[in-house]
This record gives sequence, structure tokens and C-alpha cells, in this order.
Amino acid sequence: MRTLNALGMDFGASGGRGIIGKYDGNTLALNEIHRFPNYPVNVLSGTYWNIFMLFEEMKNSLKKAKALSIPVHSIGIDAWASDYGILDSQGNLLGNPHHYRDIRTDNIVEEANKLFSQREVFYRTGMEPHHRHTLYQLIAMRQYEKDILDKADALLFIPNLLAYFLTGNKSCDSTHASAALLYDPIKKVWIKEFLYSYGLPDILPGISKSGQITGELLNSVCIETGTATCPVILTPSHDTASAIAAVPTKDKSEVIYISSGTWSIIGSTIKRPIINDDVLKCGFNNEIGYNDEIMFVKNITGLWVLQECLRQWAGEGQTTDISYFDEYAKNADYNEYFDIEKEEFMESGDMVSKIQNNCRSAGQKAPESNGDIYACIINSLAMKYKEVIGLAEKLTDKKYSRIHIVGGGAKDSALCGRAAKATGMVVCAGPYEATAIGNIITQLIALGEIRDMDEARAIIERSFPLKTFDP
Repeated sequence: MRTLNALGMDFGASGGRGIIGKYDGNTLALNEIHRFPNYPVNVLSGTYWNIFMLFEEMKNSLKKAKALSIPVHSIGIDAWASDYGILDSQGNLLGNPHHYRDIRTDNIVEEANKLFSQREVFYRTGMEPHHRHTLYQLIAMRQYEKDILDKADALLFIPNLLAYFLTGNKSCDSTHASAALLYDPIKKVWIKEFLYSYGLPDILPGISKSGQITGELLNSVCIETGTATCPVILTPSHDTASAIAAVPTKDKSEVIYISSGTWSIIGSTIKRPIINDDVLKCGFNNEIGYNDEIMFVKNITGLWVLQECLRQWAGEGQTTDISYFDEYAKNADYNEYFDIEKEEFMESGDMVSKIQNNCRSAGQKAPESNGDIYACIINSLAMKYKEVIGLAEKLTDKKYSRIHIVGGGAKDSALCGRAAKATGMVVCAGPYEATAIGNIITQLIALGEIRDMDEARAIIERSFPLKTFDP
């Protein structure tokens, strides 16, 4: 069997990577050939993504593969949910994609509730309504960017927009559609009634299952990057779905998984959506994963809090060493924690003071040293994991005995150890690069090099050993 090199482009809320997955017919090896920052850009009163910079970095990944003499046989793209770009009838991008933290949607839910209450929206979509979702962003466009909306011909989510730049073809898969607050997870169709009722144009793209070929690299891209043409594959474009595709267990309905990164996504796989008032009250979502499986998950603020602290310390000229913090937290006797799900921890700005003030207001000892602040964040995540897992067990009427933590948080042995201790459950940590692995492994299935997810799971287990933490 020939060796294949699949390029996984993984765009996160704070950075992106171009990762080559080298598959030799037995094991998969990863080679991160390019890493770059991704921060929102504030212009006047708006907050945007620098989409053309992200496209340049994607081309830079192809250029680096060329410089390393690595032939790229396919490309897959994943990114965060909800945000999008708008194209006109000639295929031109209208405006710059907004960031999901943009203030234009801060009060839009109250207006939207006049037609459909949040409960009604939840019962139609199986998703907890939040102002960052695509539906509410579109309603805000009607108020603040009507000229763009009037000229709109097509909406493409961020990974699909980047794929469009590469191929000239429009695409969308069910994993991203399900997170837009515009998708019926039972009928598996767009809810066009929402568009018509809110006076929005019908610009939603056609939906395909993950694993389809979107198109081939444009000749202009090949010339600029020195890359031979290759297919761009519609992998699970929602990064959560890619990460969960890489959870190395035979039956994902029997375990709790946590995709730990900027956000922590906690849940399990279920056979059919669970839509009732208890699910809404607890803030769980019925999202679509690879092969249209139902991911019953709750999103909470994750390592974003730590990322903000690190950024703050760097701005103050302090040097930070994550490995030192991790070792410190494993041995520290600092056990205080705060409610990491509070709205204020979702917003940027002086995160250290927010942590300290929350601990004081709860009658706890506020962390002073950077090491204790790190330990406090780890404790808070572990305690929130315990709480959310308890809710998941109640809502699914199941008892879970094992947790799979994938993503960046799986590298943090202090977090994994404290999660095991807090929940009383065995924690299996890894693979660390779950999102990229899920992206790449589904490319290989689409190319016919891997039979199915059962074979993919065995390859992941051979290629990326797990670390186990006993409670």
C-alpha cells in the first residue's frame, strides 16, 4: 500500500495548525508543519475574524509541505461553529465574518423571542439557544448590516468558506449545520420557517454527509503554493465532531468524552435526540457528529480562562512555563475553585482579577501566585466536569464508569488527575491532537484507504497510546 499524506487544517478560536497525517497502511503519524495565531480584530464597534489571513496561513501550510518535500494527497478543514461569511450572486465575499463574541448580538435574543421563544427554538433544534448561534447573528445582520443581507446569495460557515477559497465550490456538512440553531436533527433538514418568519433570505447551503469530496484545488492555488492538485474533502467540519470522531473506543455511547480545548465539550453519543425541558434547563445540546451520530453534549468555558491568564501575564512581561505549572498543580495543596461557567469567564479582560474576586466572594482563599491561579483553574474545571457528568447521567438514565479526555487538555496531567479524583471515574487521556486526527482519519476513509470507523479506531489505538488516571 502506498503512503498517503493528508493535510488537516485545524482552525481554533485562538490559533490554527496545518498537520500532515502520514498513513502507511498500519499506523498514522502526525507532523505539525505550520502553526499560527488567530485572534479577533476589533474595528470600530465590531469584532471580526481576519479570514484572509487564515486563508494565507492555509496556503503557507501547503508551501511548507512543498518545502519539506511532502506530497499532499488530500486536504480537510475543521473550525469552530456558528460564524460564517456571506457571498453575493457572483461569489464575492460581502464584508468580513464577525466573531461570535461580537456585541451586535448581545440583546438580540430578547427581540427574537417575540416570534419564537427560546424554548420553542430548542424543541425544534435540540440546541440550547445562545446569542452566539448563527440564527441570532443573522437576525442581528437584519438590524445592523441590512445592505449586506439584501445582496446575500449564499452563507458559508468558516471551514466551508475556506474550502470555497481553495476550490471555488460551496459546501456544508451536517456537523456544522446542526450547530447553527437552524437545523432539525430529527428530520435532518434546515428549518426554513425560521428564515421566513424573521424576514431573512434563504441563503443556507445544501447539506452533505461528512466524507464527500468538495472539489479539487484551484489551478491558481496550485501555482502559488507549488502544490500538485488534490481533493479537498468535507471532513466533519465542526471541530467538536472531528475531535469526537477520534475518541478511541468501540462504543462511544458507553463512555463520557470531553473534548478539552478553548471550550470543554462534555457528553456522550446517543441513538436519538433527547429533547425535553430538563435537557433545556441543564444546557445540553443534540449535535450531529460523523456518520450523523448524535452527540449529546454540554459546552462550558474551558482552557480559554487559562489562555487569557497566560496572555495577561505575557503582556505584563512575565515568563510562563506550562510544564512547571502542571507539575506544581499536581502537588499543590490549593483546593479552592470557582464557577467557571459564569458568563464573565466567557469574556476577555483581566481574567486574573475575575478569578480572585470570585473566590473571595465565595468565602474562599483567593489565589495569589501564578501557580495557585493555575491550580485554581484546574480545580474549577475538574469540579465542573463532575457536575456536568452527573447531569448527563441523569438525563440519559445511564451510569458511566470511564471518561475519555481528548484534545489539548489531555496533555495536562494535573487536570486529568483531578478530574479522576473529583468524579471517582477512570480517566483515559488522549489522543492530544484529536481534532486533527479526526479530520485526517475521515479523509482517509473518504479516499477508501481505511474501511470504516472500526478500522480507524484500531489505527488510532496503535498510533497514539493513551495515559490512564485512576481515581
